[in-house]
Amino acid sequence: MTSRSRLTLMETKHYDIPVARSISHPEYDPKDGHSDISVIILKQDIPFSSKISPICVPFEPPVLTRSFEGYTPFVAGWGRTQEGGKSASILQELQLPILKNQECMERYRDVRKLISDKQFDEGVLCAGYLQGGKDSCQGDSGGPLMIPVRTDRTFIYYQIGVVSYGIGCARASTPGVYTSVQTYSVSMSRLCSPTRATSKLGRMQ
Repeated sequence: MTSRSRLTLMETKHYDIPVARSISHPEYDPKDGHSDISVIILKQDIPFSSKISPICVPFEPPVLTRSFEGYTPFVAGWGRTQEGGKSASILQELQLPILKNQECMERYRDVRKLISDKQFDEGVLCAGYLQGGKDSCQGDSGGPLMIPVRTDRTFIYYQIGVVSYGIGCARASTPGVYTSVQTYSVSMSRLCSPTRATSKLGRMQ
């Protein structure tokens, strides 16, 4: 991530939890990045605390059906701080505006990176500054695109996107592409139900 803010000045206590299995979307296409989303199944529960808490996933309206065009959600990660540079040693965060998918499609067509008609369908969010300078970067892939949603008394953070891909880092006229969690939350939840997850994992071994 380039031109971002530091979340902490020092590394704090953390937990390393081994992965049991991962379940990728069955329609994932590595050529155009379509359906670039997976679910990670851990070997043990996460020890939630005042410093470690889950983020909400949009399963129901109004968050599930809301358009976030024009909003400026947060993206966080330990990726490179500039194109071709070193990875961050501490967690970084940045706010990026969400653009219309049509605009991103035209920008990617201009630089001959439009691979297919479905590349910028409802399954992705496009976010970034057209003038460049701020962006997620290599090593941030798989990280969250998050937005606070106001409730009656407070704000609740929802993950609305997953860092997918881009052209370099923070280049002008080529915003980053994020998988839309809204589009896939329900189908991925069904895929990971106990019965189907067991069957799917058996085929993946």
